[in-house]
This record gives sequence, C-alpha cells and structure tokens, in this order.
Amino acid sequence: MKSKILIGITALLLVIGMILVGCNGCNGSGGSKTASSSASTVSSSSAKSTQNSTKATANTQKATQKPTQKPTEKPTQKPTQKPTQAPTQKPTQKPTQKPTQATETKPQDINYSGNYNDDMTVIKVLRTNAETNEYEITVSKGSAANPKAKWKMSGTLNTKNNTIKYTDCVKMVYNDDGEEVEDYENGKGSFVFVDTKTLEWNDKEENEGKGIDYKLQ
Repeated sequence: MKSKILIGITALLLVIGMILVGCNGCNGSGGSKTASSSASTVSSSSAKSTQNSTKATANTQKATQKPTQKPTEKPTQKPTQKPTQAPTQKPTQKPTQKPTQATETKPQDINYSGNYNDDMTVIKVLRTNAETNEYEITVSKGSAANPKAKWKMSGTLNTKNNTIKYTDCVKMVYNDDGEEVEDYENGKGSFVFVDTKTLEWNDKEENEGKGIDYKLQ
C-alpha cells in the first residue's frame, strides 16, 4: 500500500517535474521571443527615429540650400522721351503795304499828247505807251495848201526834266509836184515840255525851232 502511494507520489512528482520543465521551456522560448520582439521593436523604433532624423536633416538642408536671394529684377526703365520741342514759329511778318499813292497827278503821269504850233509849224505829239512813256512826234511846216517839210521821230519821256530825246528823225521835203522826198534820216534832237501847254524844239541837224515856244491848241 505504501509502495503504491510512493509510486503514485513519484509519478506525480515526475509529472509535476515534466510540467515544470515544459513551463520553463515555454517561458524561455516566450521570453526569448518577447526579448527579440522587444529588441525588434526597439530597433524598428530606432530605425524609424533615425530615418525621421535623416529626413528632417535632409529637409533642413534643402531648406537651407534654397537661395535666399530674390531673383534679380531688371530695373524698370522709363521710355526715353524726346524733349518736347515747341514748333518753330516764323515771326509774324506784317504784310508789306505799298505806300498810298496820292491822287494828285504826278509829272510822270501827265500825258503830253496834243498839237503844239506857231504861225507856220504844227507839232503833233502822241503818247503810244503809257507805262513806258513812249511818244511819236510829227512836225509839219508850211500850210496844207503849200507844205514845205515834215519830220518824224520818236522817243521816251524823261519825267525828271520832262524831255524827249530822239535819234531817229526822218526829214521829208516836197518837190514842185507836191511829192514827199526824203531829205535825211537818223536826225537827232529833243523836245522839252516847259509846262503842260508849252513845248520847245531843239533840232541838232538844222537848228529848226530855235527860240520858238509852241503852244498847245
């Protein structure tokens, strides 16, 4: 009986010992696994921490590597404006006014046309150009029934001394039949208008008209 009890106790002790051994093995394995797990966790955490630190450092470096200088901007240049030049104005010129001509008749405006004569001679004066004061003059000596001679000439009136000089005089005389015959040509002389009604003739070829005042009729 006692032996059975002892055998039973011994078996129980064996079982308990086995159980205990098994528990220790389990605990050892589990501890190892826990330690490994913890170590892995710690390593993982450290790695993550290291990675985070690396990323942070990288970000910091990127941030510090960004240029702090603003892009150089070209200065805004105002368009070069040419100075405004006032338009060149020509000085206002007053219109040239011709002097008012007097209404009184000037000597150069006098027309000396007409017939000037004495007892035996008639001098016919005719102005042919008013602008240049050109005149044609015909001198007839004698009567209509008995003509003696005729002179024809032309010239320009000098308004300063009221004189007409000529160099183209042609003298004609009459023969017994009453026909005109040329006596000479290119004769020279002058006529002087003493006033508007008196004429003097100075003939340089034969001194005709010397000392005679021919009056306007």
